[in-house]
Amino acid sequence: MKRSKLLNPQKSNKKKFLVLIITATFVFSTLLLSAWILVKLYDQQKDLTKKIANIKSFEGDVLVLQNQSKKRIRAFNGLSLKKFDRLYVAENSNVQIIFETGDELKFNENSEINLRYWDNTKNVLPIFVYLRRGSYQILKNGKKNQLLVESDKNLHHQFEKTPFTPSLNSDKYRDELSIDLVTPQDPKKSLPLGVSLKPTNREITTNVKSYLQHFQKCQLNALGSELTAKGQITIGFSILPDGKVDKIKILDSTTSSQQLDACVKTVFERMTFNKFEGDPIQVNYPLRFD
Repeated sequence: MKRSKLLNPQKSNKKKFLVLIITATFVFSTLLLSAWILVKLYDQQKDLTKKIANIKSFEGDVLVLQNQSKKRIRAFNGLSLKKFDRLYVAENSNVQIIFETGDELKFNENSEINLRYWDNTKNVLPIFVYLRRGSYQILKNGKKNQLLVESDKNLHHQFEKTPFTPSLNSDKYRDELSIDLVTPQDPKKSLPLGVSLKPTNREITTNVKSYLQHFQKCQLNALGSELTAKGQITIGFSILPDGKVDKIKILDSTTSSQQLDACVKTVFERMTFNKFEGDPIQVNYPLRFD
């Protein structure tokens, strides 16, 4: 019995020591894991702030969607561009960009550019530029094979100027333009001064296309707050004999952007056509924003 009493304190001390070791190991592992997580978060934040390029100069209207801040800003000289930033170059505009690789490119009007690395998880060169639409010119070559530019499959040539969407005159949507039947008129019939025959489908299409710059600004502004501002809008409207547009209505929209839909409607409200004789013309017109 006496021997038993002498051994119990030793067993108790061993047990306490083991508990202490296990607790210390757990605490150390937790601290180590926390430190690793903090380092990873820091690296991720550092990755997002790592500069890929700078805007050297620009002309016209150039929009930058910053991935880190989720903000839409207007371009300015010296602006740093980072991973996952997106640029939109409006009509009659251009932007010159100097990349960290030493390459210098000029992106022309109606261009959309996405910036990233070839391996985004490790920020591994080369820098990868995805030209979703538009065209560009090489002003200066940098390090060999350190900058790759991939154009959209719909582009036939990287230096070819592509039209800005909406696709107002594409074959896919041309047949969707529906206009009420117009009673044939005698061209020899005398008409009041300033009054012409009813506009044809082609004349209506040509007139709507003349407002492309306004549609483009609608999409640029909408993209700043709603990245889903893409899709097709079918709009119905009446052309009155005095050339004004009336009864404007969004018949269908797949853009998921109320801002874009409302802006397009406003453009049609300001649209005018040549005067003509007869009844109003009802038009259903599809606009596609890519």
